[in-house]
Formats: sequence, structure tokens, C-alpha cells
Amino acid sequence: MQCTAELLCIWPISGALSTYVSEFVDVELGIAVGVAYWFTYAIAFAALVAATAGEAEYWETPKGIQGGILFFLVPLFLLILNAFGIETYGLFEVVSGFLKLSFLLVIIVVNVVINQGGGPGPKIGSSLYPEKVIVRDTDATQNWAQAFFMSLSIAAFAYVGVEITAASALEARVPPVRNPTNPSAIGKTVKFSAVFISFVAALLYVIAGVLVTLNIAWDDPNLPRVSWRANAMDTVSAHGSTASAFVLVAKYSGIKGLAGTLNVFLMFTALTCANTNLYVASRTLFSLTRSLDGGKGQPWYTRFLATLGKTNNRKVPMRALVASCIFSWVPFLYLSNAHGPETDIGTILDVLSEMGSVGVVIVWACECWAYIRFYHCIRNNKDALHEVPLVRRWNRGTNNLPDDFPYRGHGQPITAYLSLAACLFLLVVVNGSSLWNGFYVQPFLSAYLAPICFLALWGTLKVLRKGQWHLVDLSNGQDVADKMLRLHEIRFRSAEEVGRSGRKVQNLWGLL
Repeated sequence: MQCTAELLCIWPISGALSTYVSEFVDVELGIAVGVAYWFTYAIAFAALVAATAGEAEYWETPKGIQGGILFFLVPLFLLILNAFGIETYGLFEVVSGFLKLSFLLVIIVVNVVINQGGGPGPKIGSSLYPEKVIVRDTDATQNWAQAFFMSLSIAAFAYVGVEITAASALEARVPPVRNPTNPSAIGKTVKFSAVFISFVAALLYVIAGVLVTLNIAWDDPNLPRVSWRANAMDTVSAHGSTASAFVLVAKYSGIKGLAGTLNVFLMFTALTCANTNLYVASRTLFSLTRSLDGGKGQPWYTRFLATLGKTNNRKVPMRALVASCIFSWVPFLYLSNAHGPETDIGTILDVLSEMGSVGVVIVWACECWAYIRFYHCIRNNKDALHEVPLVRRWNRGTNNLPDDFPYRGHGQPITAYLSLAACLFLLVVVNGSSLWNGFYVQPFLSAYLAPICFLALWGTLKVLRKGQWHLVDLSNGQDVADKMLRLHEIRFRSAEEVGRSGRKVQNLWGLL
């Protein structure tokens, strides 16, 4: 996010994540990144809808209600909500975001109280269960390191979304600035979100995660198991449950009504996050297709894709919005399983969440790569960029030039290299840790199907577009300067388009 924040404060444009990779790494790779990003949020939308069914199982909700309400009416409501336009969506996000933060703080406080003996229930120690009912995943993992890596892979899904500032930056309301001649004011509306959301999210997740581990035994048979091993078991206890560990802690505390209340909190959180994912997926698909030529001489698939890059009179990409619901049918697989665990909700949720997290980690890795090349590009072409505003990162008010670089990430470029290495480690090593004890189809496809398809898409685009089989050349100073000015022009045109739709924006050209 430090890398993305720097680029985003300079160029808060539509399809920013795809554009950065196209301009500084490879054109076809940028397109593939856009497709992967859309896929991530479209599949995560379905995953979060499925997660609500897992939470609803706490009340032993009939499958008919889960299918009719959670799998059909709720996604339909979210689709209609997004169709009203950015103002309605934005208001809903502000209210729901405040509620989610409040719920999280309540959960943290509740766990502290329970840890200090609150409630009539017994305090949970390291293990309260007889050996005969302990469910240990020794058939899934044989050592601590493998278990830790598998946990990292699962936990990565929670961080999907820290980068969505890039998807919504163009539709952000830009407040007036006191000094309109200061170009650094451009990125102020997105700087806070881009820089600090990831830190806040990580801090709160770690606090809540540590607290829950202090309040529930690691070998509790009611905790969920990895679905690809649980499905091979015959006993009910082998499958654990799909209830959140926070809900189990509240249930064991003996405080009346607490577990159900926390479960409602978590269901609300999942559904509002699904709403956000649908928004991001639709905007990503819109940005990918808005520039396509849908004329009569084009192939039918190009004409079809071009229709996804259109907006209605509310400036909402309605076709892209509907198309982003393409995976909404997947949770219905759960309803087809009246008997047996073959397609239980845990399996569906595991597959969807794993594929979603893998897709976004691929995007994160490419963004780090794009920033690394951007960083070295402007460093190696200082003379050519001497008169180009907003990209003079090396200048801090010297040489009679203003320091107009909007934001400098901490510890760059070391931060970028470490982030890239961490993303690749997640993709190659961590996601494959579930296969160390033997080959299983489900974890293999969940971990590696997305990267394989991504590489195949990149290669296919190279062939179809007759692209160059080398990275973008950033060595020619004049070409680099033209590239930066062209990106400034894209930012200016995007700001004009948003301005015509009735939102307050700053005139970028005036600032320049």
C-alpha cells in the first residue's frame, strides 16, 4: 500500500491498478492484472454471500431460507443498492463502515472481559477436552511450520480490500483547497485511506486474533476444519462447525444472548463487505472495457465487452454491475446437498476464499513490480523529468523547484522489494503448504488454478495483440517524460468526466 499510495496520489484514475502495470511493466500484463482484480472481487462477492450461510448455521437455519433470502434476495438487494449511484452507495458505506468498526470494538472488549473471567461459563485453558474427542488435523499437517503456512494462506483473505482506494479514487469527492496552485493537494483526498487503512486493519485484526486465541482451546472440536480433509471423515465432530471462533467464545462464556448478537454482527459485516466487493468488481470491469471499440466491424465478443464499458443516466456501469454477479450461483451448490458433506458450506467457502485471496496477491505482486520500475525510472531520468510536475521524487524544494511530490512511502525501494518477495512467497510456498503431506485436488486447484490461468491469459494476450515479448522500455528520457505527461492528461480527462457528472473536483490542469 505504500507503493500504491505514491502512484495513486499522483494519478487517481479509473482502472489505476491495471494502468500502473501497463505503463511501467508490460501492457498485456496490465490487462491481465485488471482481469485478475475483477475476478478476485467477483469471486469474493460470492464467497462472502456463502459466508453468511455458514454464520446462519449457528441457528440451524433451514436451507430453504438460506437459499431464498441469503443467496437470492440479499444479493439482489445489494445489486439494486449499487444501481442507485455513487451518492447512495457512498452514504451506505459510511454508515455501514461506522457500524462495522463499532462491532469490531465491541468484539474486542467482549473478549477482554471474558478473558478476565466475565460470564458464568468456565475459563478456557489450553485444552479442556478428553483425548477421545479431540480433533487434530494431523492428517492435514504434521508440523508447526506447515500449520503456520496454511494459516497464513487462510488469513490472507481477510486483507483483501486494503487496496480498493485505487478502485474508488476517481469517484471520491475532492474538497476545495486553500492554495489551488499547490499540485500536492491533488492526492490529499485519497492519501489517508491509501496510506493508513492497511495499518489500521492489520492492527485491529492482530488484536482481535490474539484475544480470541486466549479464550478458546486450540483443539476445540467445534472449530472449523480444513474442508478437504474434513470431507474424508465420517463423524460430525470431524467437521467441526462453520461458526466463528468469536461466536464460540461468547457461547462458552455463558452470557445469555451474547453469541447470537456477535453472530448477527458478523453476518452484517460479511454482507456489507459483499456490497463493497460488488462495487469494486463492477468499476474494475467498467475500466477494462470502457475504451473498447464496439463498432460494427469488430468481432461479436468485442462488441459485447464494449457494452460493459457504458454507464446509464446515473453514471452507473449497470451492465458491468450485473456481469460482476456472474459467480453468484456458486453458493447455491450448497442447497443441492440434502444429504452428506460433499458440497458443504465449508468446502464452498474454502474454495472461493482461497481463489479470491490468491487473485489479489497476484495483483499486489504486480503493483509492487510496477512501483519498483517507476521508482528506478524517475531516478534514472532526472534530467528529462526536470520540468515535469508531480514526479520529481528526488526533489525536496531544491534547485529553485517546488517540492510537489504528493507522498513519499517509507523505506522505499526496500519496502517495495520486501513486499514483492512476500507476495511471491505467499503464492509459491505458503499456498502450496497444504500439499506437503500428499496431493489433494481441492487445495491444489484453489492454490494454483488462478496463477496458472493468469499466466495463460498473459501469454494469450501477447499472441492475440501481437505484443512485444519484453518489458516496457523506460530508458529513453524523452519517452519517459511523454509518458508522465500522458498520464497527467488521463488524470485531467478523468477529472473532467467526473466533474460533468455533478461531483466537485479540482481542475488538475489549473494545478499544474
